[in-house]
Amino acid sequence: ARLIGRAAHLACHFHDVGILKRETVDPQIEGYFQSYVEFLRVSGAEILLSEERFMSKTWRFAGTVDRVVRINGVVGIADLKTGAVSRRATEIQTAAYHVLVSENRPDLKPTQRYEIKLREDGRMAAVIPFSILDLDRHINIFLCANTVHAWKLNGGKSHA
Repeated sequence: ARLIGRAAHLACHFHDVGILKRETVDPQIEGYFQSYVEFLRVSGAEILLSEERFMSKTWRFAGTVDRVVRINGVVGIADLKTGAVSRRATEIQTAAYHVLVSENRPDLKPTQRYEIKLREDGRMAAVIPFSILDLDRHINIFLCANTVHAWKLNGGKSHA
């Protein structure tokens, strides 16, 4: 399942940056890829960033943001999913991505977050928006979890 997700992400990224050779899309991910292309067509999403790696110097974590998109004039962070993943986990993940984008690309000013659930059968991806009202809470949850993780990795000692 992870390999399918990685391959689908890569095909979608290559599509977004204009280097995909259509004949190279594996039949196992064809449906997911078509689902993504249909999402782009129907939503009119403009891809601002695709698979962009960022690091937060402030909070000491890094991640690869799947997409920053503009849909109907609204800039948002979009996380592509090919498998069954908890909505709650994706809310926290996209909040972390929001921190990364806001710190590294303040010019983009994302105000929305989405889960883009790609479908194996090629139907248009399900677009699940997350409430902007929950953003601060989700960021705090992520930062607390990240702090505990760093503390554990550091043998229970605080950062110097």
